[in-house]
Amino acid sequence: MPVDPGSHRVEAHGTRSYDVTVQVSTNGVIARVTIPSLVPPAAPVAWQPAPTWKRDVGAGLVGVGASAFALGAVLGLQAIVQVRDVRAQCGDASTCPNAAAVHQHDLGGTDADWSTALIPVGLVAAAAGVFVLTTAHGSFEPVVGPGQARLNGRWTW
Repeated sequence: MPVDPGSHRVEAHGTRSYDVTVQVSTNGVIARVTIPSLVPPAAPVAWQPAPTWKRDVGAGLVGVGASAFALGAVLGLQAIVQVRDVRAQCGDASTCPNAAAVHQHDLGGTDADWSTALIPVGLVAAAAGVFVLTTAHGSFEPVVGPGQARLNGRWTW
């Protein structure tokens, strides 16, 4: 803005105040005044670790999920072995005269059904446990302000 030569006081007010005196010597001279940010930086958020129950739940889910997956894998392998043994006793015929082989075939089908259910349930439970554990040990805070956008993360064990 145009001003007359001489001494001029510039004031700015926000949550903080700033003032400076500028000397303009003659007409046509450009005097620049840079006013710093008058908004204080945001106070850091006090970080608190997650409650211990989250770690316990996460570890429990990982353990249950791994156990279910392992049991499903064992039952699946057992079903494969049972089907192989039944084929050895009965061949590829649709009917088998050996009652023990028919019973073993039925058990193999049950084991296969349990395996089909336990493996995906175990994977989902273990994945949920890993998610709970990662969020129990860390925190993420978005920071958006003038000229910045970032995600602060903190991780502890």
